[in-house]
Amino acid sequence: MLKNESRRYFFQAAAKATACISASSLPGFGLLGLGGLEPSLSAQETPAPPFVSLPASELERMVEDLRSKPGGKTVIASKQLPFNARLISEQATGGKEFEFHEHTDHIVQILEGSTHFDVGGTAENQHQVKPAEWLAPGSKGSTPIDMSKGDMLFIPRGTPHKRTTKESAVLMLISVTGPTPG
Repeated sequence: MLKNESRRYFFQAAAKATACISASSLPGFGLLGLGGLEPSLSAQETPAPPFVSLPASELERMVEDLRSKPGGKTVIASKQLPFNARLISEQATGGKEFEFHEHTDHIVQILEGSTHFDVGGTAENQHQVKPAEWLAPGSKGSTPIDMSKGDMLFIPRGTPHKRTTKESAVLMLISVTGPTPG
């Protein structure tokens, strides 16, 4: 298990992500925007657009498409910004193992339906699946969390987590990535 890291980097990036994601409920989805956020760039990188605006009708269309064919759709992603946002629709599915990440924090908001998370604890018999990404068949002392429409969950980097959806759920997953402090 990773040691508890400083969250300063996350909170800087999360403030930008949260400012641009307004996803409290479906018909009133609102706009997604990054106006005025300008990350520092090297001379060789192309600046990210000043903002991304997605009308509620476009987001609703994406959700409709995902309902007919469950899966995920990236809503915002940029190499210059330390986060991405994905819409995910799922039916009767669940993670077989807990996962945790050295460099990624998650913010999850349920837009429709319900799901269950097991979060935290101490990963048991973990194995690395790729750099900075781990799986574990169990996590001793994890906390069960049932989530439904409107609920939000923050999962810090290094925290084991597993999601199980018994019926169906549509969620927004915001992943904030950055170097591990210290």
